[in-house]
Order: sequence, then C-alpha cells, then structure tokens
Amino acid sequence: MSAPENTVISSSKAAARMREAAIEAFAENGYGSTTTRQIAARLDMSPAAMYPHYKSKEELLYAIAYEGHDLALRVVRDADLPDADAIARLISIIRRFVEWQAQNHRRARVIQYELTALEPDHYRVITGLRRDTTKVVRDVVDLGIASGQFTVPDAEGVTLALMSLCVDICRWYRPVATASPALSALSMPTCHYGWWGRFTDLLRSRRRTRPPQTAADPVRHPTCGSHRCAALIAARREPPASSARPLPLPGFLQAQASPPAGALPR
Repeated sequence: MSAPENTVISSSKAAARMREAAIEAFAENGYGSTTTRQIAARLDMSPAAMYPHYKSKEELLYAIAYEGHDLALRVVRDADLPDADAIARLISIIRRFVEWQAQNHRRARVIQYELTALEPDHYRVITGLRRDTTKVVRDVVDLGIASGQFTVPDAEGVTLALMSLCVDICRWYRPVATASPALSALSMPTCHYGWWGRFTDLLRSRRRTRPPQTAADPVRHPTCGSHRCAALIAARREPPASSARPLPLPGFLQAQASPPAGALPR
C-alpha cells in the first residue's frame, strides 16, 4: 500500500472494520439515510470512537470509494495479458472485472452510486481512478481495431458499453442461496446467450442469426427483459450451434444448481 493511499484509507484494523460496517449500512439504507451513530452501533462502539479515524461520514465514504476503485483498477490491470492478442486480452479483463463486481457487489454498489455525496476535491480523485480503469479497456479496444480483430464504428462508445455492462452488475446482482457461487441470472442458458453472447459477438465482429419472433412471443424474459430470450424459451430452442455459439462462460458464471423460484431479480 503506497503512502498516499495509506493516508486516505488508514491501515489500522479498527478503520478497516469501520469501512466494512459503513459499506453494509450504505448498501442497505443509502448514504443519505445512514448516520455515523448507526455505523458505530454495528460495531458496538460510540460515534466518538470513529472520529480519530474518520472525521466525518463523507471522509469515510471517500476512503471506501478510494479503496474500492483502487482495487478495481488493480483487478483490470492484473487481468490484462500484454503478450496476447486483443481478443484474449479483452476477454481476460472483462471476465475478471465481472467477477470482481459480483463478488464485491455491495461494495461496488456503494462506490458506484454514492459518489455524488463526495466533496469536489475527493470526487476528482475518484474520477481519476475511474478514468485509469476505463483506459485499460479502451487501450485494448483500440489495439483490436488497429489490428483488424475488432470492427466497431465507435471505440469510445464500445468501451463505455462494456464498462457499463460490468459495473451495472452490482445494481441487480444478489447471491442465490445455494452452495454454488454462480451468478444465477447470467448462467441461465437464455441470458447466457443474450449477455455473454452479445459480448462475444463484439469480439468476433460477426452477427448471430436471431431466433424467429412471432405473435406468440409478446412477453419479455422476466430476468433480462429480452424478447430474444422470450423467443428462445417459447420455442424451446438452444442457441445456434457451430462457430457462432458464444464463448464458454467463466467458471464462476456456470450454474451448478438451478436457482430457487423467485430468486432472480426482475
């Protein structure tokens, strides 16, 4: 941990416990509806005991946001494969970034959706970390375009779409109460075909034939909202075979057990 980072986050065990308690409180109630007294109560301590570590609730949020965004940046940098081609690099980065967003969904939800509560100076620091994270993906997209592996009209738009798909996982993801660590919504065959399939479509720069839609398929899929998924369900069809099939899902996305009824978010 670098000196500047240590100054922001504080390496003491007590401060780490405060950050974890605050993440849980902010994720459950929102930053605006959470008080330092409520955070302290989770730790069986008085609010005054928090002040030597964090002088305000905003300073605590800043430490959480800095730590989370710094971790996310390290994740995408470590996932990059500099000696591989653009396709392999992008798959590795997105795969690991998705994993991190799911495995840390409560932390991610706080650092993504409570940033407007930060003071301007703190906000600028966090946006700098976010730009650095996005740049890792953008550099690989640019490399793929230059090498002819990607055919996309707008590198900036594609990068924004990829990053948005990844970070938005924290908004809807909820762990299924099974022994499997799978992302149940993404591991369903139809949603696998929709979400992961669209991503691999981009990498392969080819368009997959859509299943036919008829008047018998008027409803959207309850999880991902896709007519395409609804058509697959109604027709009881598998995704198209051959080379157009999506790349295999990461292991943590592959369901090992069917989720219980009603477990998937709408």
